[in-house]
Amino acid sequence: RLQVVHGITTAIAHSEDFGSMIATALAELKSLTGARAVWFRTLEGERLTLANYIGLSPEYARRNQVLGLKGGVLEEVIASGVPQVVAAETQMEGKSPFSHLMLIPVSGKAATIGTLGFGLRHSGAHTPSEIEFLRTTSHQLGIAVENVRMFEQMALSQRQWANTFDSIEDSILVHDDDNRILRVNRALLERLNKRVAEVLDRTCEQVLPGGRGEGWQGCPY
Repeated sequence: RLQVVHGITTAIAHSEDFGSMIATALAELKSLTGARAVWFRTLEGERLTLANYIGLSPEYARRNQVLGLKGGVLEEVIASGVPQVVAAETQMEGKSPFSHLMLIPVSGKAATIGTLGFGLRHSGAHTPSEIEFLRTTSHQLGIAVENVRMFEQMALSQRQWANTFDSIEDSILVHDDDNRILRVNRALLERLNKRVAEVLDRTCEQVLPGGRGEGWQGCPY
C-alpha cells in the first residue's frame, strides 16, 4: 500500500495533465487489488461518464460509456459517499466479464466528483481496512483531479487571453511599476521590428523610440 501511495503521489506531483495522472493511479490500484479492470468515471449532472480505464475492451467501454444515476446503486454511492460491492451484471450492459464490482466514490474538496470502479473476476470478501484505504486514496486523487482541472482551465484562459491580445491591431504593451515591459502584442513587435526576447524585461526607455532621456522618461504613454 505504501508503494501504491508513493506511485500515485509521484504521478500527482509530476503529471501536467489529467489523463496521464489518472492512468498512473489506475495502474497502481489495479496492481494492488488484483482487479481485472479499473476505471474512473466523472460526475456530470445526473450521469457518470467514463473518463479513463485499464483492462476494459474498447467495445465494452463504448457500451458502458455513460451510466445514469437515477434509482441505482451508483446514486447511492454518490449520495452517501460509502463504497459498495455489487454483482457485475446489475451495473453493466451486456455480458459482464466480472464476478462483481467494487465502486468507490471519489470526493474532491467539497463534493463528490466521480467514482472509481474495480472489476473483479472472483467473488471474495474485502476487508474494512482495504476498502478504507481505497476510499482515502480516492479522496486524495479527487483533490488532485480538481487541481489539475483548475490549472488546465487557467492555462486555457491564458492562451485565449494571449490570442485576443495578439489579434488587436493597435500597439499594446504591459509594464510594471518600474516601467519594465512584461508583455507586448504582435502589432507592437512588428512596428518596432523586434523579437520578443529583445523587448521583454527591458524598460520602455530602452525599447521605445525617443527614450533614454530624449524627450521623455519612464513610459511616454
